[in-house]
Amino acid sequence: MTKVIALTGGIASGKSTVGKLLKDKNFDVIDLDKTVHDLENENKDVINKIVKLFGVKTTNNGKINRSQLAEIVFNDKNALKRLVRILNPFLIKEINSHTDEDVIFIEAPTLFENGLQVYVDKIIMIACDPVIQMQRLIKRNTISISKANLLMKSQWPQSVKKNYQM
Repeated sequence: MTKVIALTGGIASGKSTVGKLLKDKNFDVIDLDKTVHDLENENKDVINKIVKLFGVKTTNNGKINRSQLAEIVFNDKNALKRLVRILNPFLIKEINSHTDEDVIFIEAPTLFENGLQVYVDKIIMIACDPVIQMQRLIKRNTISISKANLLMKSQWPQSVKKNYQM
């Protein structure tokens, strides 16, 4: 049976760096953020469900306009929950499709927020100083401090997540 290990932590905390190191050691690593991006760009079922729920303004050239969708869901916790309900079945399917490995890792920044912790055997939290996290996020996404703060606040604080490691 495949052992599923989740790498979680706040946005810009270093999960991708750890994931890359694991890939370099030939481990199977699933980046759930990338999976979501792919779903929102390519999966017609996901795109149609999002448009039906949040309106045509969330699309651009047949793909989800992520900045427009983010504007909606990061300002409305109920909207975010509805989006999670659309995406989770596809994420769970992706995780379950990797059963040919002894161990797989998933990069899951919103593991707890999305209720995906029940699908993993072990949780490793990646954390860093919040000031460094903010600096990384601003640089990586080329965004303002207020936008970075909004993104960071949309996730559970690192201090809460660390209590759920297993």
